[in-house]
Amino acid sequence: MNLKARLVELLEYAYTQEQLLVQNLSDEERLAQGTATQWSAKDMIAHIAAWKDRAAQILAAVISGTPVPDFDGPDQFNAQVFEQHHSLTWSEVLDLSSQAYLFLREQMETASEDRLTTPELPEPDSKPVWWWVVGTGCSHPIGHLTEFYVERGDIPLATRIQEEAANLLLQLDRGPDWRVHYGLAGHYASTGQMDKAIEALRKASRLNPESVEHSKGDQRLASLREQPEYRRLCREVELLGTFEAVIFDMDGVIVDSEPLQLQSYNQILRPYGVHLSEDDFMRFVGSTQIEILTAIKKESGISEDTHKLIQRKKEAYLALAEAKMEAMPGLYELIDWLEGLGMRIGLASSSPIEDIQAILGYIDLADHFAAVMSSVGLAHGKPHPEVFLLTAQELGVDPRRCVVLEDSGRGVEAAKRASMVCIAMPNRFTEHQDFSSAYSIEGDLFEVKAALEDLLQSPNLTA
Repeated sequence: MNLKARLVELLEYAYTQEQLLVQNLSDEERLAQGTATQWSAKDMIAHIAAWKDRAAQILAAVISGTPVPDFDGPDQFNAQVFEQHHSLTWSEVLDLSSQAYLFLREQMETASEDRLTTPELPEPDSKPVWWWVVGTGCSHPIGHLTEFYVERGDIPLATRIQEEAANLLLQLDRGPDWRVHYGLAGHYASTGQMDKAIEALRKASRLNPESVEHSKGDQRLASLREQPEYRRLCREVELLGTFEAVIFDMDGVIVDSEPLQLQSYNQILRPYGVHLSEDDFMRFVGSTQIEILTAIKKESGISEDTHKLIQRKKEAYLALAEAKMEAMPGLYELIDWLEGLGMRIGLASSSPIEDIQAILGYIDLADHFAAVMSSVGLAHGKPHPEVFLLTAQELGVDPRRCVVLEDSGRGVEAAKRASMVCIAMPNRFTEHQDFSSAYSIEGDLFEVKAALEDLLQSPNLTA
């Protein structure tokens, strides 16, 4: 569906909701006499019609290239509308409502697609014409109808039309706008639906982090600001303002693979009379397979082709991994949290790309990493920063706005050289290594999450 068809759908939806409200008014509501500060249902419908007529006049001028009418400001205009329409009958008000709707729709349908997408209306934020039409023809009426239903005590109906209108707005072919989610957050908060309000505000913050700062002074969200989840969201947005991506190492961080790596090396080295102890293996953690096997061949006098050994090791390791590999405790919770923040997530490992892809498949996380890089085949392995820099490039994030999670000293050094902050999570194979340049040293992924939250307190931190 093209833009113009979507706009027609929005205008029709709002106008239909206005008609339904009028049809379902009680006798008391229909006969109510409003005041300048407390409108009746009739006053509200007249007000909505006046604003649609005003929008249509402006749009007609934009389309024809004639001067835009010089209307009074919103407060003066609203006061004038009330005085001019307050004494009208329901029949007269409904005629005005119908005429204004048809006038606005006619002008919108007359405008070309180029004209609708051009920011030519006299608005300070230079929003395109189509957005202004949506605001006056749909968002504004729905806002008033919602307020009416809330005051009546019909919160379910108020919520339904808010959500239906929001869903239509999000279907526009111009991408979701943070204001849609923010508007829902205001409705949810003002009607006591705090969980929904937090989730809507979180969605708004992903599209525009400044929406959370804006929420701090929004009266509709006053009750929401008292909630612990709101304060947590504020901290999350601060974090997103400092960092944009988290890059995981795989072995020892995502999965406890070192014991299986050691077992697979010993399987293929057994025919040559070589056995690696845990102490032997510790010095190799963070190195590539070709670096490890080249060193072992040199030390043990093995003449076998290195690439044949790598292939045997790969087969042995993947067979063990498929049967025994599990995600590190806290990994799924950490991934969910990072995705909730809208953080970019990458993986940079010394393992071959085939192994990485297989392991991610075994633990059902293949679709959760926006960039997956292996240092195998690169000119340099860790501690050279190449694999981290390439991962940041693939993520589209400045290296200085990346946090690395590593279990080896070589990885921590590589992160430092890449100008990235690094949180270390040593294990028994790497605990003896140098982690002095890490931001912090944690024992598990639950502690890593707490350390990431702690980075909020260090907005000027540099690697």
